[in-house]
Amino acid sequence: MVPLMDDLRLCSVRTLDEMDRRFCFEIFSVHASCILQADSEASRQAWTEAMRSTINSAYRDSQVLDRRAQGSEVSAPGTEGRDPYAEGQRVLEQSLRVAGNQRCCDCGKADPRWASINLGITLCIECSGIHRGLGVHQSKVRSLTLDTWEPELLK
Repeated sequence: MVPLMDDLRLCSVRTLDEMDRRFCFEIFSVHASCILQADSEASRQAWTEAMRSTINSAYRDSQVLDRRAQGSEVSAPGTEGRDPYAEGQRVLEQSLRVAGNQRCCDCGKADPRWASINLGITLCIECSGIHRGLGVHQSKVRSLTLDTWEPELLK
């Protein structure tokens, strides 16, 4: 079986009412999109709710693991002796090298310090607050300098 998406934490799901086909919904990430069709409206609602729940659960589980790793006395493999400030600066510099990431995607302010990991955009502090208010099912916001970043998120 071939997986539809590599990492559910980077995905969102939405219903598609403007299509020629009925009962369609889309699972999408920055890298891929998959349109699926249910056999009824009730089935579509059940699938989209199940997907949202699974995405939120995967995101929450990764945050719990991140907190445990940060709070534990034993370092994760390969992190011994790393300076968190230097690591944050490295993530920031790597992110800002990507074309289009030098400005907030929403308002255009220069030097964004936040990102929506499922939308693949950079944000200023004000817009990141708005995105956080939307909920993780819409936009998963992380600091480019303060949060830990898994290598697969930086691809």
